[in-house]
Amino acid sequence: MDYGIANKSGQLNQHEIDRIVSFSTKNDILYFDTAQSYGNSEIVLGNAIKKLNDKSNLKVISKVVPNINYNLKKVISSIDESLKKLKINSLYALLAHRINDLTHPSFSKAINYLKEEQKIYKSGVSVYTPEEAQIALNNSQVQILQIPLNIFDRRWLDNKIIEQAKQKNIQLFFRSIFLQGLIFLNEVDLETRKMNWAKPYINQFNELLKTSSLSYIELTFNLLSNFSSDSVIIVGIDNYDQIKENYNYLKNSKINKNLSEKWWSELPLFPEKLLNPNLWKNN
Repeated sequence: MDYGIANKSGQLNQHEIDRIVSFSTKNDILYFDTAQSYGNSEIVLGNAIKKLNDKSNLKVISKVVPNINYNLKKVISSIDESLKKLKINSLYALLAHRINDLTHPSFSKAINYLKEEQKIYKSGVSVYTPEEAQIALNNSQVQILQIPLNIFDRRWLDNKIIEQAKQKNIQLFFRSIFLQGLIFLNEVDLETRKMNWAKPYINQFNELLKTSSLSYIELTFNLLSNFSSDSVIIVGIDNYDQIKENYNYLKNSKINKNLSEKWWSELPLFPEKLLNPNLWKNN
């Protein structure tokens, strides 16, 4: 599944995915995030997993197809199908794609059944806004909360979402950490995508980055690694070289509380139309 507006290499072939998964597991990158609606991603990931010598520490997270949550039997059947495609016996976590699915009685019943059958270990939801996250934090089925977090988005801290999650022992997953590649686009790319309205914000981003001696990627890993020891940073990968590059950035990132406090305290509040990709097409 292609993901992110800066993706230029397209869908990866099986050999490339095998190399990425092999490198990841050898370097203790053990979380793999997928979804039933991501094309054939479960199949190709499962093919790569099958070739691993040691699968015991893998932690695969998947999401059910939106709206299927409203039918108990379909949810259970879809998970059985996912496990078959992924060639594993259980999921580390099953996430609802949307907050409305999480609160539906059939989804809750399915979660309880799948946990009893040891087909999933944890459950949770992927949200889009701090308001949705607040609802999720008060739901007993949420052991994992996946949020879109990047270093130009202070809403999650201002609304104390990260703080509350830690207090409730809810594991945080940070996705869309590069704002779906927006920061990497040049002016021509923005014009091609009819996103000229974003130019002033990207210029402001770049000015903010100059206050740090780190690159955007380095600063991202440093700041996001600073939140909690059990939080997970989700990174989309275009190719094998990229996983090696990102691994080196992450390995060399250092916890710097002073840098973190300074950055978040001085960061301006950007508008939601920029921070929420779902709103881009309307601007």
